[in-house]
Amino acid sequence: MIVNENPTDQLLSIKKELKLAYKIFQELNNTNNSESTTATRLLCSHEEEDILLQKCQSLMYQLLGINVNLKILMSTKACLIVSKFSKQLTIPSNNSRSSVLVPAYKHLIRTATILLMRWEAVAGCLDLAWRVRNAFRERKSQLEREGRAKPDMIAYKELRHQALNTKYKQVIHGRQHGELKGVPIGLLVQGRAEAGILGIHNSIMSGIHYEKDQPCYAVCMSGKYNDYDAKDSSTGFNKTNGTIIYTGMGGLSKNAKHQMEDQTKNPANISLILSFQTRCPIRVLRKVGLKTTSTVYRYLGLYQCTDYNYESSDDGPMVYKFSLEPMDLKCYYSFTSLEKQGVGSAQDPFIID
Repeated sequence: MIVNENPTDQLLSIKKELKLAYKIFQELNNTNNSESTTATRLLCSHEEEDILLQKCQSLMYQLLGINVNLKILMSTKACLIVSKFSKQLTIPSNNSRSSVLVPAYKHLIRTATILLMRWEAVAGCLDLAWRVRNAFRERKSQLEREGRAKPDMIAYKELRHQALNTKYKQVIHGRQHGELKGVPIGLLVQGRAEAGILGIHNSIMSGIHYEKDQPCYAVCMSGKYNDYDAKDSSTGFNKTNGTIIYTGMGGLSKNAKHQMEDQTKNPANISLILSFQTRCPIRVLRKVGLKTTSTVYRYLGLYQCTDYNYESSDDGPMVYKFSLEPMDLKCYYSFTSLEKQGVGSAQDPFIID
């Protein structure tokens, strides 16, 4: 396929190929009820069907790499054919065609889902959010060249103060629960200050973003405490529902390597208890293993606190353990699939630039 420089032409070209591929998938699913058409006869083996799946996956990745705005999305209507892959494409049963193809079908549907999530963000105010992020990065780089200490903290405070009287006010979110307009789930950010400037997690120095006597806004898994993915007691493997066991705040040694004291019902831990009682959504930010000059975090989306315990830590003192479950399993499975390919690889649609 010839790749055009114009994003509109690229979208239309890829959309045309996807429409043909989707038609073939539909005919494949109808072969048991009607005579095979010319299109289905082209796919006389599982190997050829696998080639079609790989081609569609490649086309989806090309779409993920195209920078578009709302005007381009509206003019091309590319989201309509992609939505067919995410919502209407039928996964073959193990009896109808080779079970080897089933994971490939599932992966294609997940990729289409991620693409739609990104485009939904574009349809909001993603362009404005990106300008805020870029303004933050530019100011931070300027402060670094000047040799200023903690340039990210300075840039964060300056930009938030300036935003009160500018068009950026609608993007630089304050304290609010739930989804953030223009900030896509799965986004990778360079450091805690960048997460703060977009409103994902505003408490830059604390793992829990809270306000006294209010449910928790967000938590950050940075490796400071013993946070981990919940295990299934019968198998020993990670639970398939994406549950995270998040440790409460307080009681660490000065070097943050050992639990020295019992945790208390401080305002941060109370906020998570209130989240459990009210089922208020919690944004989750998690450190990922990218090798860059700054620590990289992924915004995992909205979770609910479904349980908590007060128990002994590995070091002995008592700690709070909160069970957090993703509210949208489709998002969880999609990003789990991406991270198995390699976090921050060229295939990651939310890679930092």
